[in-house]
Amino acid sequence: MLDRIATAVTLRNRGVNIPKVVCKICGAADETAVHILLQCNYAKRVWEEITNWIKIPIIDTDGDLKKLMKDINDIQRNWKIKKVIHAVTIQTLWSLWRARNDKVFKGKHEGLQIIVEDIKELPTKV
Repeated sequence: MLDRIATAVTLRNRGVNIPKVVCKICGAADETAVHILLQCNYAKRVWEEITNWIKIPIIDTDGDLKKLMKDINDIQRNWKIKKVIHAVTIQTLWSLWRARNDKVFKGKHEGLQIIVEDIKELPTKV
């Protein structure tokens, strides 16, 4: 939410010489935290699959991470279900970041269904 993760744009803003700051996954926009985790077409498709799976309204991927967390907190469910939804949200964000890093550092691009299945398999304790 504070835009401190080491994306291409934040590294360039910190003085690191990075000639290309375009998203390594889609190539359609600058690589910012919001883009990687919400606005990239890959991320949007992951969020669509996850929201369908946990039966919550579609995530607004045009906003920012603060709005995402506010929307998740505003979902009307009992506290146990809200904890699970919050945990799945964090797991999804982490999986998207990990997928980006796998692409950047290993040249490996996981398919959408593999990421979604990984999220579904992660243990979620209430």
